[in-house]
Amino acid sequence: NLLKEIGEEAIEKEELQAASTRLLLEEFRLELEQFRTLDLVQREAELITAIDNMLTVLNRDNPTTLEIGSGSGRLSEGLVNHLCYYFYGKRPSTFHGGIEDLAAKPPTSDRYKGMKISAWYKSYLHTLRILRNTSVHSQDEPETQFPVRLVPEDTWVLLVNLRRVVALHGQLVSNSFK
Repeated sequence: NLLKEIGEEAIEKEELQAASTRLLLEEFRLELEQFRTLDLVQREAELITAIDNMLTVLNRDNPTTLEIGSGSGRLSEGLVNHLCYYFYGKRPSTFHGGIEDLAAKPPTSDRYKGMKISAWYKSYLHTLRILRNTSVHSQDEPETQFPVRLVPEDTWVLLVNLRRVVALHGQLVSNSFK
């Protein structure tokens, strides 16, 4: 079994059938489908691809933590690239650098002049970036770290953070921020 060989576990059917987990996955899937319809989102191929990939994972019967982590990270990076494009007219050179720029550097765009993302928005993005890196590169980590890898309970952290980041992003690009 390939999952066993890489130390990955599918989220158990009992956990997926738990009302709270099922509701979280379903609500986020519906919100992501709605977010995908925004005009400014529709214009960005990278973002549409990342959303479609995440929706593919969310529509699976038993997604793995690795799939949710990887999809969440890819979508988060697409969101950062998208905001950097609207704030500065270009994509960042790195995911980390893009997050830092959004939190510290004033936008060059007149539409977003004087704005920066909040410390907690920055924290959500870095959490998603770190968990994505852990998902994708967990086999590279020393077995002495604790915990050794992400587990199904970590999917809640991923989904709740990503859900909030998507909502904030939607508010920013539709200019309905306060």
